Order: sequence, then C-alpha cells, then structure tokens
Amino acid sequence: MAKGRVYIALSFLILFFCLSFIFVKFPTRFASAPSQSRDCKEVPILMYHSLTKRKRVRKKYVVSVNLFKEDLKYIKDNGYTTIWIQDLIDYVENKKDLPEKPIILTFDDGFYNNYLYAFPLIREYNCKMVISPIAKEIDRYSFDISDSHTEYAYCTWSQLKEMTDSKLVEVQNHSYNMHRVRGRNGVLRKKSESLDEYKKKLSEDFKSAQRKIEEEAGVTPTAFTYPLGAINKESMNILKGLGCKVFLNCEEKINKITRNNPKCLYNLKRFLRTYKKSSENYFKTKIERSMVNAK
Repeated sequence: MAKGRVYIALSFLILFFCLSFIFVKFPTRFASAPSQSRDCKEVPILMYHSLTKRKRVRKKYVVSVNLFKEDLKYIKDNGYTTIWIQDLIDYVENKKDLPEKPIILTFDDGFYNNYLYAFPLIREYNCKMVISPIAKEIDRYSFDISDSHTEYAYCTWSQLKEMTDSKLVEVQNHSYNMHRVRGRNGVLRKKSESLDEYKKKLSEDFKSAQRKIEEEAGVTPTAFTYPLGAINKESMNILKGLGCKVFLNCEEKINKITRNNPKCLYNLKRFLRTYKKSSENYFKTKIERSMVNAK
C-alpha cells in the first residue's frame, strides 16, 4: 500500500516537471492561444482587378462576373463578413470589435467594370469592397466619358462618388501617376534618383491622389495600395510621414491583426483572385487552408 502511494507521488512529480519544462521551453504557444480570440484576428484579403461577362476568360487579372457572384454567395453562405480597411484601424487603435470571420475584398486600379458589374452585386449581397484607383486614369476618363469600354475603361469621379455614398465602398490611394513608369518599379526609387528627389516625387504624387479623392469622392484614404506589389521600408517611411496608416502588397498570406499594434497594418498581404478556380475550390485550397496553416 505504501509502495503504491510512493509510485503515485513519483508519477505526479514526473508529470509536474514535464509540464514545467514544456511551459518554459514553449511559452508563446500557450500564451498566444487565448489572445487569438480576444486581441488577435486572422483576416484574409482578396485582390481583384477587372470583371468581364465574356464566357472564356484567359487573362490573369480578369475574373468573370458570374465567378465574382459565386464568391459573394460563398462568403455569405459560409459565415464570412466583409469589412473595410478602416475597420482594421478601428480594431487596432480604437478597441472596436471585428466580426467572427472578417474578410476584405479589394479591387485595384479602378476599372469601369468595377462600377458596372461589381458594385450592383455588392449591393445585392449587402457586402463591402475597397477600390484603389489610379487617380490619373480616373481624371482622364472623367474628362472624356465617351469611352466606356467594359474591358479597359476606368471609372469616373462621379461613379466613385456614387459608390462611396452607398456606404458599401471604401476608396484608398493607389498613386496618382506612379503605377507604371518607365525605369521605376511601382513607386520605388529609381537608381538615378537621390533620396531628396525621390521623397519629393513620391510625396507630390501621393498628395495629388489624396487631394483628388477627397475633392471628388468626398473621402480621405488611410491606406496605400502598392502598385505592382513593390514595397519597401524607404517608401513606407515617407508615406507614414504623410499620414498613411495601412499598406497593402501582393504577398499571399493570412493577416494577423493585433490590438494596440499599428505595425501589423504596415504590410497587409492579399490573395490574388484569378479565373482558374471555382469559388469553393478557391476558398478551401487558398483561403481556408492558409488560415489553418497560419495557426
């Protein structure tokens, strides 16, 4: 009987030392688990560009209207809630809550088909989306509204204003005219530029886009969507100095958004949406699998 008690006591001691070793060796695995629900949210961001009604789609950055509609249906049917970039800022800075399964839908460049095809579907499904227009192109097509080709034309300022007024569309900065410039990778510095020259160029371009969006669409962007996904600390520091709080790139990963940590908004990743997968296949193999792997 006494031997049995000794064995039991020894077993408890061994178990105690084993658990102590695990907690000391891997503390973050246990400390981070509760914070996932309270102070940390995993947020997937999808990146769209152009929509078409053509049945045969073969371009990397073009998605059929029907496929986008299927995406919205999948989002609704599977408990996701679409949010804006501002909702992330409010979660990090202002302690506002995010929904159980948040997701962000972004459209780059500001094509006319975003207004013609995506916007009515966003209203139909009561979802939210984020548009980052190339401001110079919006200027150009606002001046000459005779060209409204569904494949390559861009929105006008009045169309962007209509979308922001709906309270379903958020507009962010994608540069005024630095999207595709010869000799420059997106908005990054050219080899021939001094730092002062580059800072002046990037600042003027960013402020031009901000000013046009504020004047014409009635909103103030808080995020910068990097053209071509070309992102670095040099440009980011300049834009942060101009009041930019969020930066979006093209790396395909899940974002972990943490309260009281503004740095988590500095390099948001996005999953490119192409025509190649059905909605169910896309979400299960790209989004939901990535969320499982990120844990």
